[in-house]
Amino acid sequence: MNNTVKESNSDSEVRARNLYLTESMEETFKKYFPKSHCYIKVVNIIGEFIQVNLYLGSGEEDWSGGYEQNDCLNCKFIIHDIDKEENYYELEKCASSFHVEPWEHESYLAYSTVKVPYRKLKGNADKIIKGFDKYCKKLKDSLVMQLGNFKGNHEDVARKNLVL
Repeated sequence: MNNTVKESNSDSEVRARNLYLTESMEETFKKYFPKSHCYIKVVNIIGEFIQVNLYLGSGEEDWSGGYEQNDCLNCKFIIHDIDKEENYYELEKCASSFHVEPWEHESYLAYSTVKVPYRKLKGNADKIIKGFDKYCKKLKDSLVMQLGNFKGNHEDVARKNLVL
C-alpha cells in the first residue's frame, strides 16, 4: 500500500516537472515569436515524451490550404525524460530548417532549405530551457537574414509575424 502512494506521488512530480518544462518552452518561443504558433505537448506513445513543433504562421489563415504542415518553418523536437528521479532530460532535434525561394543552382526545386544548426542537449529542465532559448534566438536571426527570399505568401507571413 505504501509503495502505491509513493509511485503516485512520483507520477504527479513528473507531471508537474513536464508542465513546468512545456510552459517554460512555450514562453521562451513566444519571447522571440510572439505572433507565431507552437505546439508543445506531453505525448504517451510507447513511453512518454514531449513533442515540440514550431511554426512561423499564427494559424490556419497563414498556412496554405489551412494545413500547418504547409508552414515554411520546419522545426520539430522531442524531449525525452532520461532519468525521472534526477530530473534529467534530452532535447533532440527531428527537423530544424525553413524554406525559401530556390537558390540559383537549385532552380529546378520548388523551395531551397536553410538549415538552422542545433546540437543535442542533455541536462536538467533549466539547462534545456536555456539551450532552447539560444536556439530560438539563432532561428529568429536566420529568418530575419532571409527576409525577401521567402516564396509566395511565406514572405507576407514572415513580415507579419517576425517582430523586429
